[in-house]
Amino acid sequence: WAEYLNQTPPTTLCVNLNKSSTNEVITMLKRESLAAERSILPTALLTTSIGKYSRVIQEHFAHVQDENSQLVSLLAASFGQSLFDFCAGNGGKSLAIASMTKNQKDLSAYEINPMKRTTLTQRCKQYNAKVLVEETLPQKKYDLVLVDAPCTGLGAARRNPEAKYIEGARDFPQTQLSLVAQAASLVKPNGFLFYAVCTITPEETTHIIETAVRTHGFFILRENDLPYKNYLVPHSNGFITRIPRGDLFFISILKKPE
Repeated sequence: WAEYLNQTPPTTLCVNLNKSSTNEVITMLKRESLAAERSILPTALLTTSIGKYSRVIQEHFAHVQDENSQLVSLLAASFGQSLFDFCAGNGGKSLAIASMTKNQKDLSAYEINPMKRTTLTQRCKQYNAKVLVEETLPQKKYDLVLVDAPCTGLGAARRNPEAKYIEGARDFPQTQLSLVAQAASLVKPNGFLFYAVCTITPEETTHIIETAVRTHGFFILRENDLPYKNYLVPHSNGFITRIPRGDLFFISILKKPE
């Protein structure tokens, strides 16, 4: 992976299909003399770094988001009707799911950091994204819980080169295991826990899933019958996302027994 992580990534946008369309966003970018190239996913557009400051961003017709991050959102959205974005941060994946499903899913989100949670709420309103932002961890259960966990970020080292120099996984695995344990209690019987991290270290990927399976009784969904499966590389206990020019994500989909 070293050669890949030393490449320079493009600027990738996620089109907000609740306010616009891919064709309309392309037209708007070209009016500003900005590059606009369709990529693989229907919401993904490639542009230049200046595109981050374009009208489409300022008016919430799209947001900046790596395409493999968008792929995580698309895969998560394909499981069930009720979805919970745990560790939602500033809302990148919640916005992507709302866009891809055109607000047709029962989507909730939570972020423990109050400032980020405020930003998340504000962004959902600005993007016309139908997302219930929870102030505390809810008591209900969901068809799918997405755990986009904090990690070393090695898979995004092309955009954040300092990630290459982090020594070891530090205390991230403990945090990841704690989040998985909380998320496990929120999954309905026969529902799914979707674990995603933008890294490839064994301590944060395969080891976490091994512990989750042993501790919580879930089993790993191994069938590679998923949307855009050609861009998923089978990996121990999960997959590595591999849309060209995107960050590297490890994902694992765990099913809860009935």
